[in-house]
Amino acid sequence: MALDERILAEVEQARLALESLEDQAYDARAGLHQAIRRLHAAGGSMREIATALGMSHQRVHQIIGADGIVEVESLPVPVTSTTESDACSFCGAPRRELDKLLAAPGHVFVCSGCVAVAAMVVGGGEAANMHTVPVEDDATCSFCGNPSSVGGAMAEAGKGSPRMCARCVSTCQRLLAPEREGKTMTRRSSKVRCSFCNVSQVDTKKLVAGPGVYVCEQCIEVGEDVVRTGDPVKGPRQVVLRSAITEDHACGFCAKPPAQVKGMVKGGRGRICNECLDLCQAILDEG
Repeated sequence: MALDERILAEVEQARLALESLEDQAYDARAGLHQAIRRLHAAGGSMREIATALGMSHQRVHQIIGADGIVEVESLPVPVTSTTESDACSFCGAPRRELDKLLAAPGHVFVCSGCVAVAAMVVGGGEAANMHTVPVEDDATCSFCGNPSSVGGAMAEAGKGSPRMCARCVSTCQRLLAPEREGKTMTRRSSKVRCSFCNVSQVDTKKLVAGPGVYVCEQCIEVGEDVVRTGDPVKGPRQVVLRSAITEDHACGFCAKPPAQVKGMVKGGRGRICNECLDLCQAILDEG
């Protein structure tokens, strides 16, 4: 029996309305999480934030991150209004000139370049703009608040400047790993779900992970079809993947906006560009 065209059109209209609301929720949730991270970076404890917002401490902990060091996203701030809070506390570089900036409680910031220098310094190397604070000096880390007897040797840019212990340097390196390796994505062993079709890792052969986003083998294949044809394609679990090249959402894997790539695909909670689809496919081919 043929489907009723009138009702089918109503279904399609309802689906588009739902997708629009999901996009709005996606943006609102990202904005909320970033605001909570900035509140924590300004000195608020996770427990204080949880109490003020009526959230569980565990949920705030998940949003901010177990290490208390989070990435500060780029903000559309005019050059003339940049403040001290938007700059690396070690080299003074403003956020607008940096690809990555990490923040810790107490309004302390460090850029990816200074993390690399700090790693060299705490490892026994020498640098012109940073030096080692020996463990025996019993200094306090500006990021975690622990003494050097706990965090190990520390790096500082000058007397009275913020200090970073070896443990926090290691944490920052881990957070910056996707940047250091380009758009490198690896398969995770934890039980996670595809950001596009919500399939569990245990229910799919392979799952590729980026910074907080995941895509299954089937969605990679479907996404490539969407990029190639520009037409919506039904993926696994009946989720439809669509072209998002005319929208503002950035790729969840490499953070490039649609204007900088050939194609962008959206589905569920995920967004992925054609370049990252190719990289994901290459990863699957290697495995």
